[in-house]
Amino acid sequence: MMAVSESSGRSAANEDGSWKRDVAIVAGPLLLGVAALLVFLVGPAISGRDAPAKFDTFYSDGGSKLMLVAEPLALVGMFAFLWLVGRVSVSVATRDENGSHAAVAFAGGIAFAILAGASLVVQTTVAGTGAFSSSFQAEPNTAMLFSHLGYVLMAGAMIGAATMAFATVGALQTTGHRGLVNATYVVGVLGLFALLFVYLPLVLFLIWSGVVAHRLAESSPLHLDPKLPL
Repeated sequence: MMAVSESSGRSAANEDGSWKRDVAIVAGPLLLGVAALLVFLVGPAISGRDAPAKFDTFYSDGGSKLMLVAEPLALVGMFAFLWLVGRVSVSVATRDENGSHAAVAFAGGIAFAILAGASLVVQTTVAGTGAFSSSFQAEPNTAMLFSHLGYVLMAGAMIGAATMAFATVGALQTTGHRGLVNATYVVGVLGLFALLFVYLPLVLFLIWSGVVAHRLAESSPLHLDPKLPL
């Protein structure tokens, strides 16, 4: 009777831990993804000869209010993503015979989180400054400067993402999911070319990171012991 009770308790602890783990894993990619959506799709296209007109129209119509939402989402998402990076790194360490891969995955993930968060905040700087400073006069050239800096930072973030992706290949091969391994190579290669087109590689990486973190954590021996921390 005691054995049955203990088994039920351990099962309940595993289910509770799995629920919290899944929420933590999804939080980072989701928040960063929504912030990127606001910046890249809602924000004005500040390029070309008609950039001044687009810029004036965007800010006169109050579009900057949506951009402001991206700032806290990017900051919170950046730190939430660190949880995912930790989970992936631990799982890689337990499944990959090459111990350095876990450290590389960790470094790449940290680089992505910091640079991606900084990129999204930079690209909302003009909107934020205008909202909180009535004396600030936003103009297209200033917006172009911050937009370019933000884009370059995100391209750098995607190199970190590619590094993280490639470092997980060995661990993913042990799970037997060949399709996920192939997807990892695609995500990694696209990340290296993010300087040319950043939004698609970013979205694919965020989706990939959530799926891989869940898969590795689910198949890792660590999840069998409810006494271990998340």
